[in-house]
Amino acid sequence: MGANRVGRTILALLIITVLGGCTIEQGDDAYFHIENLTKERVALTWRADQTDPSPQPFKTLEPGENTQRGLAQECEESESLIAVTPSGRTYAYGPPVCLGDVWSIGAR
Repeated sequence: MGANRVGRTILALLIITVLGGCTIEQGDDAYFHIENLTKERVALTWRADQTDPSPQPFKTLEPGENTQRGLAQECEESESLIAVTPSGRTYAYGPPVCLGDVWSIGAR
C-alpha cells in the first residue's frame, strides 16, 4: 500500500511538471511572449512602419502554440504586432511591446 501511494505521488508530480512547462508565466523578463489561444493558425507580423501595406510574417503559430522573442531594448515604444488568421480575423498588440509581457492572442 505504501509503494502504491509513492507511485501516485510521483505520477502527480510528473504531471504537474509537464503541464507547468506548457504555460507562459508572467514575469519572464528576458523575452516578449506570444501564445495563440485562437482555434486558427495565426501569422505574426511586426508593424513598426504602419505605411507598409503588406509586411511579411515572421512566424506562424498553430492553435495552442507559443513563442518568445527577444527585443533590442526593454520596451519597443513604436513597435506593434499584428496576427492574422486564414479566415481574415486580425488581432493587434502594442505599442509598446515590452520584455516580460505576454500577448495571449484570442484571450477574452
